[in-house]
Amino acid sequence: MTNNRYPNIKTLIISVYSKYAHLKTLKECRQKFIINAFTCFSSIKGKINFLQMSRFSNKCEQYFRINFENKFNFQDFNLTMIQERITECIVAFDPSYIKKSGKHTFGLGMYWSGCAGRAKWGLDICGFAVVDVIRNTAFHLNAIQTPKSKDVNLLQYYCQIIKENYLYFKELTTYLVADSYFAKSEVVQTVMSLGMHFISRLRDDAVLFYLNREPKTGKRGAPKKYSGRVNTTEPDTDYFTICYNTKELKVYLYCVRSTSIMPSSTVRLWEEISTFPLLFLTKMEKRWRENSISQPT
Repeated sequence: MTNNRYPNIKTLIISVYSKYAHLKTLKECRQKFIINAFTCFSSIKGKINFLQMSRFSNKCEQYFRINFENKFNFQDFNLTMIQERITECIVAFDPSYIKKSGKHTFGLGMYWSGCAGRAKWGLDICGFAVVDVIRNTAFHLNAIQTPKSKDVNLLQYYCQIIKENYLYFKELTTYLVADSYFAKSEVVQTVMSLGMHFISRLRDDAVLFYLNREPKTGKRGAPKKYSGRVNTTEPDTDYFTICYNTKELKVYLYCVRSTSIMPSSTVRLWEEISTFPLLFLTKMEKRWRENSISQPT
């Protein structure tokens, strides 16, 4: 089976990928291989391997095996394509579990599966995507397989790959988004040390404190820092403002402190409807207060 039944796919790929400047510096045989590979990626439904790629092209399985031994900078390529289409975005980071049996595959171990709700034997892949906040669409940027290591734990490894790839992120945005597993001081401080800002979900039992707004008394001793603990089910209306209000959703904004995440004050978002989680970010853009916020899905 070949992809000759879909000639428009190859024409589209050539027109899009010809804009990639680095592709023009490659040898002609390498350029043809890259185009063939991407054509197969667009044509194959389901599992993609060398045998499947040979079925959907006029090349043999060995052709793909040999050429894939030479590295190709997919992240740089994806970044070039994304920069032409997106103006306002954020970078999302999410590790994903991949089912894999056996004992000798690189990176095999026990990893958390969100679908199963428990740790399972298999592989872990760290995915980075660029989310277009205007179109509500995510574009793949890079994927990195997690190695099995006894020297560092998973959280330390995740911080390490963020440090290794943050320069790609900063060409698009300074905001990184991750789920509640990463709402820890080690991750937040790593992201902020790189000159970026972090958005995530707080734990349901997170301890938050209102920042003190009372004027200084002039008395001896350090001034009061906090005005009490935050009750997320009944927040004090004196400390927050409504930044988005519809019949379906109300979003409140207020500044609090969470000592478990970082020592300094951070900006939080709280949704009135209990089905939505408690979110936080380390910096709020002024224009975000003026523009509407998309309802979570």
